[in-house]
Amino acid sequence: MKDYLKLITQVRILREAYGEALQPPATKAKIEFLISNTKKRLSYDVPTEYIDFLYIANGLMWNGFQVYATSIVEIVGKKNHYINGFVETNLHLWESEVNRPFITFGETGDASYVFDKLVGKFAEVDQPSLDVIGTYLTFDALIYRILERSLV
Repeated sequence: MKDYLKLITQVRILREAYGEALQPPATKAKIEFLISNTKKRLSYDVPTEYIDFLYIANGLMWNGFQVYATSIVEIVGKKNHYINGFVETNLHLWESEVNRPFITFGETGDASYVFDKLVGKFAEVDQPSLDVIGTYLTFDALIYRILERSLV
């Protein structure tokens, strides 16, 4: 069992207390498009662990934290409020050369959650300095960190 599932359950409960819901799971078609689009446009293989997360919730916007969705999606119950799409956001970030070593999975106001292609690890990096705050061996460990921080 994935360690972060208890934390996502806590997020779900808190969201429900505010009359909100988690994003619905991504469909198989959206996942397949994400995989092919990421390979084609970012030359990157989407980690299976990220796909597993997307099958639970197609993106997350909670308590100042965002985990990107398969594509830009409207936040459930919030008209005209969106979660960024994975490929679209990375392409936008890559417009600045300093961001090109990273594949970004999510963000908060002061940090980005990335895969650092230069060192081959997932990391939490400070914005805007890009100083590494922490490194993680797996996407699951990274998403655990995001959820843990979002629940503080």
